[in-house]
Amino acid sequence: MDLQEACEGFDKALVSLLGMNDILREDLNALLDAFPDQSSQVLRRSFVRASWAYVEAVTHALKLMTSIVMDAAICKLESDEIAFLRGQRVGGLSSIKQTIHVVTKVFGLPERNLGGGSDWLRVKPSIKVRDRLVHPKTVESLQVGDLDWQTHTQGFVWLVQIFDKLLVDISASHEQCERRP
Repeated sequence: MDLQEACEGFDKALVSLLGMNDILREDLNALLDAFPDQSSQVLRRSFVRASWAYVEAVTHALKLMTSIVMDAAICKLESDEIAFLRGQRVGGLSSIKQTIHVVTKVFGLPERNLGGGSDWLRVKPSIKVRDRLVHPKTVESLQVGDLDWQTHTQGFVWLVQIFDKLLVDISASHEQCERRP
């Protein structure tokens, strides 16, 4: 892939990512506006599903953008990182962490907290709530209790902040690259 083709592919992927980001966040805000009572099970189930649709879409788009940069031979990666980018799997905490790690490496961004801190500890149970709602086995599995809701919202807000910072940093890096002669 030549550099011009890579830049065009990257631009297209970035515009797509920003568009998905806007639409999926609009969905989340509309849910919160439609259900001011956050104890509503309809809100909770819908919000958790929509939250994870957002996380999976952003994770997939970040992997795609990173693959474009890697394919243009702009950055060298280890063989396991290349295999990860080539893989289709997006869900799961380890996939999200690996995506963030590879993105920061490829774009030369500051490393993010990828440890097992309290924020990641909130994200992990949220995935279990999501899985329970998307693949229900019982009526009880469709309930999102107060603790599940609190854990999900706190973990999700933190994850959105990580993604927002990555998008700002990638956009700034891309703008600097475009300004070079």
